[in-house]
Amino acid sequence: MIKSDEQIKSDWERLENDNIEKACEYLRRYEGDIEDYVAEIVASLCNVDVDKMLSDTSVAYLAQARWLYWYALRYMTNETYDKIAERTMRKTPYRFTPNGIGQSINKMSAMIVNEPIWTKRWIIIKRIIKLRDTVVKEKSETETVTMKIIAPKGVKLELKNE
Repeated sequence: MIKSDEQIKSDWERLENDNIEKACEYLRRYEGDIEDYVAEIVASLCNVDVDKMLSDTSVAYLAQARWLYWYALRYMTNETYDKIAERTMRKTPYRFTPNGIGQSINKMSAMIVNEPIWTKRWIIIKRIIKLRDTVVKEKSETETVTMKIIAPKGVKLELKNE
């Protein structure tokens, strides 16, 4: 579950006002950025609308774009099919099963090997993902954010860097 900005703000009522907006921005970026980023790249390369691509339509070119989206997410995050299904459901009201996502990723894998148009699209997506990873790594090495979090009485606060 992704919290809205208002929920985050209410959770952190006592956080210094200057940092609330920055904290919300960083939390949003880490929760939703990957699937949005990949979806936009794939939709652009396949010349389809993102919302239509992520719908439950069986129109071939939209379904294949969706398969490529899932293939790219799997490549980029190495997540399980369950997690990819969960990510997809955050962006769309449609329900996709982990088994269906796995089958779609396998189909796309075969298409990338056998069909030149999908090979070319995959090469472009892979290069963009690697470029993004390089930029994100460089930013994370040079950018530090300090947040002061005060927990209510009786609440033990434990932060983990994952």
